[in-house]
Amino acid sequence: MTPTQIGIHAPYTWGETTYMALTLADLAVRFGLRTSLLPTNVHEGPVHLRWDSHVLSRHTDFRLWVRECSHVVWFDVQQNKLLDVKDKPTKHILVLLWHRIRPEDLKILPLYDYVVCPHARAREVLSSVVEANYVTAPWDPGGPLVDSPQRYGGNRLLVVLDPHATETIGHFLLHSLHTLLDALPQLQLTVWHDKRWTTAAHRAYGEVLAKHGSRIRDIRKPTDVQRSQAYATHDWVFYPSLRDNASLPLLEGLYASRPGIAFGGLPQVEVITQGCNGMLIPCGYQETASGAHEVQVDRHLLAEELHKILADDEIYTRLTQDEWRGLLPRRYQFQRVWKQVWDCP
Repeated sequence: MTPTQIGIHAPYTWGETTYMALTLADLAVRFGLRTSLLPTNVHEGPVHLRWDSHVLSRHTDFRLWVRECSHVVWFDVQQNKLLDVKDKPTKHILVLLWHRIRPEDLKILPLYDYVVCPHARAREVLSSVVEANYVTAPWDPGGPLVDSPQRYGGNRLLVVLDPHATETIGHFLLHSLHTLLDALPQLQLTVWHDKRWTTAAHRAYGEVLAKHGSRIRDIRKPTDVQRSQAYATHDWVFYPSLRDNASLPLLEGLYASRPGIAFGGLPQVEVITQGCNGMLIPCGYQETASGAHEVQVDRHLLAEELHKILADDEIYTRLTQDEWRGLLPRRYQFQRVWKQVWDCP
């Protein structure tokens, strides 16, 4: 099938899933393909400077939209909608986000022409449960590789909280960051998140502000421009995700030549190589009903582990001596897989 229009059906918010979808939209345009974005939610904004004005209304006739697409990329299993259009010649591709898959969704996976896994472990886990046409495309954030960024002495830490982390451990993380600010007088923090603080977290944030107000700031619902600026003006990216799907903020940071800090779970260990392009904090995990790994972290030791990393100048010096050339083969594989699933010549 020759590609005519790539349809992307995904949430349009400030989260990881949206920016994964926009990476694909940019890639399709780069391949010279027409691209259409149909959100699964009410269009919120501003989200992305270039794509905001191109997003369709969620009230668009779905069947008609699918008919106009040669390929549709999904980011969630929506059984009824898929079955309603499966009789069309359109090819359907699911990006498998293992923390968004429910056990009852597994039986639907064989209906997709391709199931694209952003990391190898997701493919390994799901392929052992249900047969489908899996391919692995280690995710790529798009954008240029920054070779010689400005450095700030290892003293600026960008903390990226996904909605689950904000809601479940936001207050605890803020207490840990408070301890870090007490111990490291040169440290400056920026916390970005797209979900409101819980009452406990709001209280903890107020306590940090009261003591270290000039050294910590809070960015809620950052746009693509704010995201880029954040990576450019910090030394580290700390992504304390308990339910990580693709480690996109870590990858975006690495492309900006910012070493990452993350829990040593999956898929983080497929992105961060300990002591090479970042540091991993020891953790455990529990398996969810669909086979995904949810990180279990010792909350009492988190501030101590972060302090070990950030207080050691030699660690930062060592990490910033290398260029992240290992990202380029990842990008080539990502592009090769999407050329395949989109039937590009």
